[in-house]
Amino acid sequence: MNRPWGWQSVPVRRGARASVGHAPRRTAPIQSVPFASLADEIDLAPPCIFCNRPSGSVEHVWPEWLREFFRDLLGARATEPDRNDAALMRVLTELDQTIDCVCDSCSRGWMQRLDDNVRPFLTSMIIGDATPLPTGRQRLLARWAAKTSVVMECAYDVPARPPSFACDHLRRFGVPAGTQVLIGHYDGDTRLLTHERDLFSTTDDALKPCLSQSTFVMGKVLVQVFADPYRDSAPQLADDSSGALFALVPASGRKVTWPPDLSIDDAEYDLIRNGDSAPPRDDAEHEGPEVAFDELGHRDFDDEMADLLVDDADQGVALERWKDRLRRYVEQQGPLDALRLRSSSEPPWPAAENPMVGYLIERGTEIANHDGLDPAIAWVATNAWFEGVIAERARMQRLIDED
Repeated sequence: MNRPWGWQSVPVRRGARASVGHAPRRTAPIQSVPFASLADEIDLAPPCIFCNRPSGSVEHVWPEWLREFFRDLLGARATEPDRNDAALMRVLTELDQTIDCVCDSCSRGWMQRLDDNVRPFLTSMIIGDATPLPTGRQRLLARWAAKTSVVMECAYDVPARPPSFACDHLRRFGVPAGTQVLIGHYDGDTRLLTHERDLFSTTDDALKPCLSQSTFVMGKVLVQVFADPYRDSAPQLADDSSGALFALVPASGRKVTWPPDLSIDDAEYDLIRNGDSAPPRDDAEHEGPEVAFDELGHRDFDDEMADLLVDDADQGVALERWKDRLRRYVEQQGPLDALRLRSSSEPPWPAAENPMVGYLIERGTEIANHDGLDPAIAWVATNAWFEGVIAERARMQRLIDED
């Protein structure tokens, strides 16, 4: 992507999330705690990113109506013989994501009203049905996408988040200056519900202002949100735009019909997210030399694979021997490789008291004592792999059945 800003990439990882019903703050019952102690506990709640009030309980990242839609879609796709299991598992991962950075007033107030307003026509777009997008809908969809992008940022371990004035403007008025929202018609096979975020900085100092790029897919809809809160105007599409993306900011005044003639497949998705696509154009003047973006979408394999697969303290020779084959293997997994960053207390990691894990360990010890270490390791690895697949498919089916 020939991004014209002079920004440098900042390492960003999706952080571990809490589970619904297990908020990070803890408060004792009112009857047993003095008022002053309760006040101290309340102060521990992280502030709402939009209004700075104490945040509410842990909530899912995606709105409930969207979660319900994709739960139903999972149920239908799970019975198809040619289903894409990786894509279905990614949907489950997305549906599980939670945040604790929004207060009840915002969540059940302006955010709920915004969801209610976009739900009818956005659902139609997600399915791929013909959907007119007059100016009013363009404005609503742009604000909803910008809101969703900001909320998603609470799920990442990032060095910088949007400043309070930008979040407050989004809450009170609409899309802040310096934010652009692009939409396109996704027609690939590997994504049903995904979100990916790239972060760039003006300097090597990660505390300096950052430009964020959020890319998410919802069925047939691809959305990109570019946010530079310190600009006074929205970046515009470059003149050499392929026409696959449509800019929602500012609302064009012309009627747009969905879906557009041009669609985006999986290869084109990678180009749009990572480079050599039609980028927004910066019409404002810049001080200092123009430097091309470093592409954050493709992580440096040698630096990152050690973090994903092995103990940082002892990388060993195995990674060196296997890294070329692992590179191809992990790339085929797409965004699911982010599951490796999850806490060992979260699925798909097994619970500590899992009886199958206990049996595999004990049986592996028996094989080691009888036949030696090498066959024991091979038996445990292959059987643990097999049982893990069964357990995850069973978990997916249970979630579908429960919903």
